[in-house]
Amino acid sequence: MADARVGLIALSDYVYERTRDRLDGLTDTEYFWEPVPNCWTIRRVGSDKYQADDSDSPGIPPFTTIAWRLWHLVECYGGIRKSAMAGSETTARGL
Repeated sequence: MADARVGLIALSDYVYERTRDRLDGLTDTEYFWEPVPNCWTIRRVGSDKYQADDSDSPGIPPFTTIAWRLWHLVECYGGIRKSAMAGSETTARGL
């Protein structure tokens, strides 16, 4: 199992660096840009909190913004699957 963890950590580091490099210079306007009406995105709730549009809605999901897609990746791999993949006891959901 230790070899699998080392591999997962190396893969995680690689994906993080690649994602960070691709997002370098991205503005808030681009991050939240909605190219079509009714995109799923991240929306400001109050003065210091954001909330993702509901990904549990039934049916075919609508187009999503870069903000929503990144949140979704963090939600899936940073929260829900973290304990199973990295052997952690904690889980985190949301932003």
